[in-house]
Amino acid sequence: MFLWLRLPPERQWQSVLYAWSLIPRHAAARKRRRKLIARFRKDPAPPLSAAERRELPAWRYLGLWDGNALTPLGRIVCGHDPAPPPPEPPAPWEIRQDDTLCVPLPADWESLWQVERFLEPRSPGIYPLDARALGSRLPPEGAAPLWELLTRNLAQPPPSALRARLESRHAIHILPGVVLAFPDSHLLRRLRRTASLRKRLHRIISPRHVLVTPEERRQLEPLLARRGIWLRESAVPPSTVRPRRKWKTYHPLALPLPGEDLTTALQAAITRQSAVEFRYQASDRDAPEWRHVTPLLLEQRGAHTYLTAYCHDRSANRLFRLDRILPAPTTNIHE
Repeated sequence: MFLWLRLPPERQWQSVLYAWSLIPRHAAARKRRRKLIARFRKDPAPPLSAAERRELPAWRYLGLWDGNALTPLGRIVCGHDPAPPPPEPPAPWEIRQDDTLCVPLPADWESLWQVERFLEPRSPGIYPLDARALGSRLPPEGAAPLWELLTRNLAQPPPSALRARLESRHAIHILPGVVLAFPDSHLLRRLRRTASLRKRLHRIISPRHVLVTPEERRQLEPLLARRGIWLRESAVPPSTVRPRRKWKTYHPLALPLPGEDLTTALQAAITRQSAVEFRYQASDRDAPEWRHVTPLLLEQRGAHTYLTAYCHDRSANRLFRLDRILPAPTTNIHE
């Protein structure tokens, strides 16, 4: 199919006529059609028999015959008129500022079919490149084929930020800021009960560690000082121990959450710093979805209990309401 699309238009039409000549079941009909094609190639207006005229409705349907003579397209296909010059080569692809891939149409059909293996078009020739669009259709072999396709068709090399987004499953995220280490998780929960502090202590990375920006740190110092809490720089001595052996990283399997004692199970996962999986019914979703998370903090706000956890599916901290977490079935553990 790809080879046929690369042929000049007149060659494509000739192959269509050849396929048309092979359709009849009887050899005599096939021979009559081949003879009709050969006669039109020799003479644009040959004398035709009644049997040959019965074959012309197909030519008229294809736009090669107008009822009395060959059309301009028919004359080109039969070789009586020169073919028009080939079309201009397709314009290079472009990545726009809104993270969309623009493929000018008409495009190289082979490349267009290849790109739609990985990306879903928003409109003809427009493909979103956000994290959600990239993660939904990437093949098991990863993003290397898509990256090679973009590199081959873009006018400029793809941005490195896109490569990091494509390889997000293996990328190391750099988080700017400073880490506040609390003496215990109870102090962190107590401070987060205040809305002004909770707004600045929202990047929880462990039960007693929070990442803040330099600006948030400057804002926190007077707020904490009013409560008799002071920020102290932690001197980290350089490591003098040189490891002699490399150990493989151990990735524990996620634990299924029992439905009868959710709070206890989550608190145990926070203590162990282990990952769990559960089904979560978000308010904007029609059906519950599986979430693979590492629980960080449990806290009570009014009548509801909330879980702050690192969501491995979204690569970011997320807030979950416990009454929206559905019990995991004991016989069907999602991995």
